[in-house]
Amino acid sequence: MRIDLNLRARRCFAGVKCLRPGGCQIEAWECRATLDGQPYGVGVGLLVGSGTGVAGNTPEQFFITSAQLALGEGVYRISVYVKKDNIWYGG
Repeated sequence: MRIDLNLRARRCFAGVKCLRPGGCQIEAWECRATLDGQPYGVGVGLLVGSGTGVAGNTPEQFFITSAQLALGEGVYRISVYVKKDNIWYGG
């Protein structure tokens, strides 16, 4: 997902949900924002959302506001990562 802060976006919607049949247990998740073209990954960039213990088909939903994007104007890459069985996935 990308957000162009030059458009003065007030907020965007993001979320985490396991879609595997029968569900799964997500140990933890995090959502990170980086300026487009900059390095990104687990633990890299601005933390704009996080949580633990998402079970089955239960959605975890949250909003990202322009106030959270503190690196200045530009296009942001929004990355969501989930941890299952002690391994991080996503990007």
